[in-house]
Amino acid sequence: MKINRNNEKKRNRFTFALLGMMCIFLLLFTNSLNYLKYRLENFFLPIQARIYKSKENVTDSFQTYLNRERLFRENEILKLENNKLKFILRENKILLEENKRLTSLLEMKQSLTEKIQFAKVYFRKPENMYEQFYIDLGSKDGIKKNMIVSQGEKVIGRVVEVQENSSLVYMITKEGIVVSAKSENHIFGVVKGIGEDKLYFEPNVYDDSLKVGDKIYTSGISDIYPGEMYIGYISEIDEGENSLFTSIVVKPSFNISNLKEVLVIQSRRNYED
Repeated sequence: MKINRNNEKKRNRFTFALLGMMCIFLLLFTNSLNYLKYRLENFFLPIQARIYKSKENVTDSFQTYLNRERLFRENEILKLENNKLKFILRENKILLEENKRLTSLLEMKQSLTEKIQFAKVYFRKPENMYEQFYIDLGSKDGIKKNMIVSQGEKVIGRVVEVQENSSLVYMITKEGIVVSAKSENHIFGVVKGIGEDKLYFEPNVYDDSLKVGDKIYTSGISDIYPGEMYIGYISEIDEGENSLFTSIVVKPSFNISNLKEVLVIQSRRNYED
């Protein structure tokens, strides 16, 4: 019996010792695991941080790309709308200017007693801008040679050639064209075209009362042009030796860059059939 008790005590001590060792082992193993986990976390943390940062960068880059695409599309739409508005404004401006010109011509037409027709300038050559142009009226519209072409009371020229649907107009500024004229002070003479944006006034008799700014009109002596049509104004007087006039420059009344619509006047004077 005594032996059995001793054996049982030994077994109990062994069991307690084994349990103690197991507890110590588990404690050490747990500590080792925690340490290993800590080391692994420290090892992988920078990698995870880089991955997370890269992910954020990719996400941000993609979002930035999407935002840029959206802004680009919105900008394109805004530019398109802006161009549409510019086009509409330009068209409205053109229509407004045309309306003003036509209104002015209509008022002039109502103030004149001769038979008048509206015409559009539809062709002119850059090399002879101050010499001739074509209008969109012809023989089918009753246009005949030597009919006067004007902008209201501002004389431009006359019809020299008539086709069925168009007519050729020689301007008073054309080189070699001579028109009977007079100053506002009734100094008579002629104006001569030189193919440029100016004419020369040659008075029949020298008169020192002529000065820059004086207006020049048709004299009415011509077989084609009636009197009192505005030709232009004296813009320059060049004096030669002994204070004699060498040239009197006249600025035409019409603006060549704005020559889009004109009046064709059937004067009470005779014109060729």
